Amino acid sequence: MEANRVLIVDDSQPFRESLEIVLELEGFEVSSAGGGMEGLRVLTSQKFDAVLLDCRMPDIEGPEVCRRVRQGEGPNHSTPIIAMSISSKSRWEKKCEEAGTNAFIEKSGDIDSLIDTLRNHIR
Repeated sequence: MEANRVLIVDDSQPFRESLEIVLELEGFEVSSAGGGMEGLRVLTSQKFDAVLLDCRMPDIEGPEVCRRVRQGEGPNHSTPIIAMSISSKSRWEKKCEEAGTNAFIEKSGDIDSLIDTLRNHIR
């Protein structure tokens, strides 16, 4: 069975690296991008089974990344995108939903919940 491919788009290198380790231990094939622009480049050139997308990044915020992916005709037009934020859930959740994300999770939540959300959207 082939591993599900997941892209993490987040400007925090320590967060990306720790999440990569956890997801790889769970059997996912993980790639990462250090910001919105890099994430868009990767998302237009490679197919993923799911995307974990930070909401707040300095170059392009997550909702705009999602909007561009959804409006484009690239390989991830309909790929599940799960928004992540440590900020106020109500502020980001609505913006992300309007942009086309499939789910919203809090970064400070437990890792099991994140993995369950990811698996549920890949199926």
